[in-house]
Amino acid sequence: MVERATRNELLLIHGILMAYVWLFAVPMAIGIAVYGKIFNKNWWGKLHMWIMSVGVILPLTVAATLGFVASETIKLRTHTVLGTIVVLLAWLQIILGITNHYIFKKRARENRLPSKKPWHNLLHIWGGRFIFILAVITVPFGMKLRHTPSGLYTAYAVWVSLMMASFIGLILYGLLNSSRIRLRQQQQQQQQQEQQQQQQHDDKDNVVDESRLPAEFENKKFDGRR
Repeated sequence: MVERATRNELLLIHGILMAYVWLFAVPMAIGIAVYGKIFNKNWWGKLHMWIMSVGVILPLTVAATLGFVASETIKLRTHTVLGTIVVLLAWLQIILGITNHYIFKKRARENRLPSKKPWHNLLHIWGGRFIFILAVITVPFGMKLRHTPSGLYTAYAVWVSLMMASFIGLILYGLLNSSRIRLRQQQQQQQQQEQQQQQQHDDKDNVVDESRLPAEFENKKFDGRR
């Protein structure tokens, strides 16, 4: 049986690690992925994977283990149930992300990258967003169990709001930037088509149609041949 003082220390470490994971490490990994895709950076994939593999899954696993050790028994409380689901889904998310990485490398070597995102990539993207939102919902239930002061609730709400606003702003900027790029490409294609049409028109004008030449010119041309 875990002593009360030890239990409180374990739960404190559990809370600190979980706060680090879901309020700093995961948002950083997500932000790097979004930023890298928008600005077409080649380094974002490896950095995202390393943060999630080392900076997230290790402290997350330690925090979850400490939580179960401190609780001694699994209690069907909201925080415990949601937290267990989040940890299991996070592990599956890491495995899926690593699998997607090796699938991408294999297809790149074979020069057969798909034109659209495969279903397993979309599952990783939307699954990650769902897990993050679920974790953000889970944290306050844990704070309630520890009788957290109201000031920390306010700080938590402000921080989460800033994170969400940053993500939404970055995504909206990415969509706007993509629209501008597509519009620029369409304009360039239209200009190229107009130039090609003009060139074809000029070529037709330069071609001499002998059937439309004056009769005198035809006679001179015929005499010259003789």
